[in-house]
Amino acid sequence: MNFLKGGVCILSVAVPVLLFELGLRVAREKMDYLAPERVADPALGFRVAPYTGGHDEWGFRNLEVPESSEVVALGDSNTWGVAARWDESWPSEFARKTGRSVYNLGMSAYGPVEYFHLLETKALSLKPDLVVVALYFGNDFIDAYRSVSDRRHWASFRTRSMAPSGGQQEPTDFHPGAPFVNHRDAKKNPIKRLRNWLRGHSMLFRIIEEGPLGQRVNAWGDQREEFGGRRCAVRVEDPFTTVLQPDHRLAGLDLEDPKVEEGIELSLLFLEKIARLVEVHGSELRVVLIPTKESVLVRKAKDVRSGCEEIIQKILTNEEAIRQRVRAFLDEQRIPFVDTFEALREHALGHRIYLQSGDSHPNGEGYAVIAEEVAAATESHGSARKTPSREAR
Repeated sequence: MNFLKGGVCILSVAVPVLLFELGLRVAREKMDYLAPERVADPALGFRVAPYTGGHDEWGFRNLEVPESSEVVALGDSNTWGVAARWDESWPSEFARKTGRSVYNLGMSAYGPVEYFHLLETKALSLKPDLVVVALYFGNDFIDAYRSVSDRRHWASFRTRSMAPSGGQQEPTDFHPGAPFVNHRDAKKNPIKRLRNWLRGHSMLFRIIEEGPLGQRVNAWGDQREEFGGRRCAVRVEDPFTTVLQPDHRLAGLDLEDPKVEEGIELSLLFLEKIARLVEVHGSELRVVLIPTKESVLVRKAKDVRSGCEEIIQKILTNEEAIRQRVRAFLDEQRIPFVDTFEALREHALGHRIYLQSGDSHPNGEGYAVIAEEVAAATESHGSARKTPSREAR
């Protein structure tokens, strides 16, 4: 009898949950909630398997692959739109603001090397009038180094310091991050293993996780090492609550690391190659500079762990030095660019532009700021090949 009652109780909970899950899959876009699958690729390291996690035939976050697109956006997870719905990503916001068709080729863990490859193999086939490349200061430089160092496909670009490993990263180990499931970090943590399974299979779980309760739990975990948090966690309480993880971010901005320095050089090289290829095909180009969450918000930070001051200062100093270096290079090469740092920092004074957790990506509000800056620069000036952007002047 007790067994029967227990079964009835379980069914009374499971059936409504299952029905709600099915309803969500009909009513909402899967690419906003379900993690896609990855397959190995010799040039990209990995690519998203077609139609998985709601992605399109090419494996990108669009409803479909069009025959042509007026604008193509290239970038990493900040262009894919982590921490926001697909229609809140900056490429989608840009499309609404300008009325132009936009195809989003953004992908987590990609960098300048992958942007160039996608421009050659995908973007230009859509016959775009405008190509927008988003450069994220947080990890694009170290990603460029790893892409060339780790893959035979880019062996001709290797420097002498790079060991000719000729290896190929396995997709599950290739800089895992949202929207993908990070199995590596969950190997020793059963709670994370359960969370990862739910992230890949349950839209209901993703909605709960992105809500107020889920954000509080994630913010708490981001500050605790036993749950994968960082040794240096910095809490921001004004104008909105969030968590910074400077020690993690410094890895991609450490100018004392030769890999970062070589990654910067490679990034600039591939940006130049992108500019020349876009010019040959008669399209316009904009490079969008996206700052780190740490540099945008650190003025409002409250240190909740000791030993962070030196790390924070290194991030601020290094990122500013790299920003000026990149801007000078783009000016020299006459490559138009849009620097979104000041706009994001100003907007953050009165609006939440990042999640409550340690996630480093802007939310929909933050992506709207980026889109507004790109739209303003594009509409204010004619040919990107002839006229520097307002920020480049």
